Amino acid sequence: MARIFRRPRQLHPVAELNITNMVDLGFTLLIIFMIATPLIQQEQTIPVNLPVEGKKAQEIKNFSSEDTPVSVGILVDISGSMSYKLERAREAVVQFCEAANPQDEFFLITFANTPQLMTDFTNSAEQLENDLLTSRSKGQTSLLDAIYMGVGKMRGARYARKALLILSDGGDNHSRYTEKDVKSALRESDVMVFAVGTYERYVATREELLGPTLLNAVAEITGGQAFTVTNAGDLPGVTRNIGTQLRHQ
Repeated sequence: MARIFRRPRQLHPVAELNITNMVDLGFTLLIIFMIATPLIQQEQTIPVNLPVEGKKAQEIKNFSSEDTPVSVGILVDISGSMSYKLERAREAVVQFCEAANPQDEFFLITFANTPQLMTDFTNSAEQLENDLLTSRSKGQTSLLDAIYMGVGKMRGARYARKALLILSDGGDNHSRYTEKDVKSALRESDVMVFAVGTYERYVATREELLGPTLLNAVAEITGGQAFTVTNAGDLPGVTRNIGTQLRHQ
């Protein structure tokens, strides 16, 4: 009986892993990352041709977290109880403006028995300071009327980002509008409220006692914030921090 001889199967070598190519790939990705990172941290404008007849090439912007212009209404309480705090309030306004973008615009409303527009929209912090220097403290506190006026004034703002900064030392005791009216107006607007209340350690009236609650309620519904200080000397530092926070949210 014939024997059948089978050839032994040839073993094919297993493909070797090319370590050199992997190192080259990793090094290339690292270089790309190092080049791309600074670019994505800056605002880039990329022209894009859109397939629309009769239209010019439009631009798509990638917005970074850099400073953007803001429209700000500054509301300063000049009622009688602010007499010895008014100088610090003026300084607080200056500090707030010093933290501003040069393109920011401001208006100034002071309020006592009634609110009054002291400065229309301006880019000049010096003008705000000068107009506030002419203010004298007297009368009662029409806080809610001042906020309502500020919201209305914001309809003429240049920028999409809008905020009210309130400096006061108590609640409201002389307004025509109610808290409900003001909250309704704020909900319909796109205005954030930042408030700084400077209060006595021992309050004399119910309005002063309710002051912090009122400012907190108004700021909260807009996504803003209310701050309480018991030392008027702390006002400038607080407003400067608000200015920085507002422009980099």
